[in-house]
Amino acid sequence: EAVRKHALSAAGEGRWGQEAYWVCTVSNNQWRVNEELGHGDWRQSSFYLALQSEHCRATCMILDENVEPLKRSWCLFETYWSLQLTKLRGNHFQGLLFCTAAGVLNDGAKAYDVAINIANCLSTLDVKEAKATSAADKEMIDRLVGGEEQDFNPINSFVSARIRSALHRTRTEFNKDFQSLDALLHERIPDEKDGAADLTPGPPRMMLSAMATCVDLESQCGVPAEEAATQPDLKASRGCAIS
Repeated sequence: EAVRKHALSAAGEGRWGQEAYWVCTVSNNQWRVNEELGHGDWRQSSFYLALQSEHCRATCMILDENVEPLKRSWCLFETYWSLQLTKLRGNHFQGLLFCTAAGVLNDGAKAYDVAINIANCLSTLDVKEAKATSAADKEMIDRLVGGEEQDFNPINSFVSARIRSALHRTRTEFNKDFQSLDALLHERIPDEKDGAADLTPGPPRMMLSAMATCVDLESQCGVPAEEAATQPDLKASRGCAIS
């Protein structure tokens, strides 16, 4: 569903079925995994070769609310090269896109709760902690991404900047919907100046009674209203008549 939503966003209703995707899980030969991963050379890996294709226009990261992809080394590898390709290709490469079942967050998908949860996870995530089935793969990828000094700040900053941009786009779309719905609902409320009944709900009767009791205690016994509201027995204990 996340891929379909991206295709709709990228190509529109009439052409979304013509979009093509390289998906590692189904594209890699699972019986020749070592070969697919380049026998320890990332330049020969299927991930790198797919990203280097002239037909590759973006990296679509399918995210759940726990941002599991960014906890895996080969997804970190793809993220790293998405950053490099963004620098090298400019407008010819759309960069890293956060795709969910609700839509593409970078495009302002109407998935406010999802965007908040993902951003919250990414705010504390350190890609250096990404794991791989093969220790050799993790070491190779960490060496590439972190360099000799093992500095992962640039890639952490890149991911944070992308999700921050997506979060702002989501907020913009949310505000548009909020204002539109607010205006529609406002039109359904009779205007007081026309003599119509005031439909604004007032405090419940029990609340009004409690408020009156608090005021009575404050005037008769010198008990602050806030204290009386939280300690109803004060009226009797201060020797005041119970009304």
